[in-house]
Amino acid sequence: MSFNFTKEDKIDELHPNIKQFIGSFAKNRINEFDALIPAIEGGDMESIRLFCHKVTGIAASYNCYRLEELALYIQKHAREGSISTLKELIPIIRSYKDELNKHI
Repeated sequence: MSFNFTKEDKIDELHPNIKQFIGSFAKNRINEFDALIPAIEGGDMESIRLFCHKVTGIAASYNCYRLEELALYIQKHAREGSISTLKELIPIIRSYKDELNKHI
């Protein structure tokens, strides 16, 4: 697999008015990851597309640049119909999900 993160999350640099919501943000993304993994395993491109659309629109607002990067990569390969590449991302998704869990 060729995916590697090139960015770092900057959650600690969030403005306090936004930082107060990071717990619910992280919990919502974890729930979405829990739905994304079966969508990838089942080739449900519409669910994958919806996940990417939603996440790429909000991740940077919470300084979750790695999440944005991952969602854009998923989106690219979903558009190409590369299910095998998406399936290879599942361990990375799970690992990032674990990182988000630390913010709940």
